[in-house]
Amino acid sequence: MMGYIVTSQQDRRYNCVAHAANDYTHKWAFVPVAWPGYYWPSEAIKGDGIEVLVSVFEALGYEICAGDHLEDGYQKVALYVDQQGYWSHAARQEEDGSWSSKLGDLEDIRHRTPHALSGPDYGQVMYYMRRAKRGSHETTEEA
Repeated sequence: MMGYIVTSQQDRRYNCVAHAANDYTHKWAFVPVAWPGYYWPSEAIKGDGIEVLVSVFEALGYEICAGDHLEDGYQKVALYVDQQGYWSHAARQEEDGSWSSKLGDLEDIRHRTPHALSGPDYGQVMYYMRRAKRGSHETTEEA
């Protein structure tokens, strides 16, 4: 992985999915038994497949869209899948069109494209999703 800048200190309280969802207080992961420090939206399906991560962001008002290009009035996320078809990472697009990721329990980083993370550690981008920003030309329910 090349071409990124570190934008935070290490923090074990949250993970990449939480970061993409702008929650810095929990790790977002399905655990079969309630576990302190973990969160999973009740509307989301449970499991490890990429459709599970899609359902998480659908619960937050996102819809599948085409491409990583910056769209005025929308927030975007990129959802990654590993070689086995399991979700492996989530990144979010910033206001300037760059992308932001949380690297496990390590730092947050800023990277130019979502493909900067593609490879054996983080998988490949499978889906892009978007939702209208608050106060934009379209309305959306906030989670």
